[in-house]
Amino acid sequence: MWDDVNFAFRPYDPWLAYGQSKTANVLFAVEATRRWAKDNITANALMPGATYTNLQRHTGGRGSGRVPLRLIKTVEQGAATSVLLATSRLLDGIGGRQRYLVLSSILAGQQPECL
Repeated sequence: MWDDVNFAFRPYDPWLAYGQSKTANVLFAVEATRRWAKDNITANALMPGATYTNLQRHTGGRGSGRVPLRLIKTVEQGAATSVLLATSRLLDGIGGRQRYLVLSSILAGQQPECL
């Protein structure tokens, strides 16, 4: 799969491409934290939750179809996850966990929980 990340030699699969991009985000966070933690630089990967964006134009519409509508976030709500994780003091010194941080624990003022 990593030999052809641009799908130059195999049929394009939007969900496989999405999965590859999420995996790359996690791997980047792990390696960036490993390299720069001694300089107080950390990185984390996040999953903002099911958010309808223009990404769905590549997957045939409304995402996977498996997420209940009540759990779908607006673009603003999805972006809030990134902003919170970029600015929260609760994440000082935490990085490269090789899993997604759970937003609900951060919002509750607790130590970040991971999936």
